[in-house]
Amino acid sequence: MAGIAELLGIKEIKVSQVLDNLRAIFPICGGDGPVELCHTSLRDFLTTESRSECFFVSPSFHLYLFYRCSVAVGLGLGKPALYPLRHLKEHIEQFTRLPPSAQRLPHFPETLDALYSHILAKAQNLPHFSGIISTIAFLFNPFPTPGIAELLGVTASQVADVLDCLREVFDSPRRWSDEAGTLSDTSCNILTKFMGLLALALENEFQPVGWVHKTFQSLGFPKLAAIAKDLTFNLDQEQVARLQNHLRRIETAIRAKVSL
Repeated sequence: MAGIAELLGIKEIKVSQVLDNLRAIFPICGGDGPVELCHTSLRDFLTTESRSECFFVSPSFHLYLFYRCSVAVGLGLGKPALYPLRHLKEHIEQFTRLPPSAQRLPHFPETLDALYSHILAKAQNLPHFSGIISTIAFLFNPFPTPGIAELLGVTASQVADVLDCLREVFDSPRRWSDEAGTLSDTSCNILTKFMGLLALALENEFQPVGWVHKTFQSLGFPKLAAIAKDLTFNLDQEQVARLQNHLRRIETAIRAKVSL
């Protein structure tokens, strides 16, 4: 329920008040687990207007879910942010399959055009916004961020700044791939290099100085590298235990993925 509340931008008590009276058809696993349908026939009923009448759930609501997913991605919400990162495109694809007469909501965003304009407006004041968006729109083949930067004669960080604001509509190396539970190749490469540099720093000195700066510099983020230049990395026993636990989780997850 908490995830639904955060995704929709409402209080959890509002979700609870609705679902408490509907547990017969919307069971909640474990009391605080995911909310499910009692049977797939319920979805069929809700999405068939001639059957559900006043309870009809219009397929155009996919557009609103896409909008709320974009908000969750921008805010970096916990579990709700994982859902849109995995299913963002599915909602927009479901919406675009509808006939034009059904592609309208009684509230914002009323149309797909209104939603796209709303998302693009978030980055329109950033340097080189127009050139970056125009280039991506007219390229015959997808280009990586450094390639777009080189083509336009701007820095990679300027391109990344624009794309980072528009993760809902543009795939970029900073975001999760569409496949649930996996990372894009670029993201994996960045994480692998980051972990390798951390390992090297820890092997050479217990309190490595400047490793964060060197990491961001080598990954092509000059602004972050400049900020991190004077940072030190101090570890106490609690932090060591926490780091070791995270590494064990990573190792276990990787082994599980490889064995599939």
